[in-house]
Amino acid sequence: MTGLGTTPFLTAAMLRQGAALRSGIDRASLELTTGVAADTAAALRGDFSALAGIDHSLARISAYAAATAETGLLAEAAQTAMATISGQSDELAGRLLQSIGSASGRAVSLAISTGAQAFTVAVNAINAQVSGRSIFGGIEVDTLPLPDADTLLDRLAPVVAGATGAEAAMTAIADW
Repeated sequence: MTGLGTTPFLTAAMLRQGAALRSGIDRASLELTTGVAADTAAALRGDFSALAGIDHSLARISAYAAATAETGLLAEAAQTAMATISGQSDELAGRLLQSIGSASGRAVSLAISTGAQAFTVAVNAINAQVSGRSIFGGIEVDTLPLPDADTLLDRLAPVVAGATGAEAAMTAIADW
């Protein structure tokens, strides 16, 4: 009877098994440290539906994140536009109060000039765009909600031309 260590067949088989074990340990160690299966198909046993579901969910979350970022940008731009209009309104109110308290024509001219400038700034703020999209355009994001300030004033001039006072002018503009 011969010992196990002297049979050439057993020695070769043990070497193959030892190499296979070392390879398996190396693969398992790599999978354990990286968290990624070396053979995805074998790890999933050919069923990729769960992996595809995760990929789909990640793509959907990415789309939601992009939409949220875009909405945030539009909201920030809208808030900036409204703050601009509010600032212009506050400045105009101050100028109007000064012109009422002063009987000078210069104060009235300054209030009118400030009003025209505030109107132009307000129209431009309402017509502001972010990434080519109108902030206040509603569903018509590719068109401006208002014509420019000069066009608006040109359209209003004949409407208020026959007005005899401020009240009549305001009524004509409201009816327009």
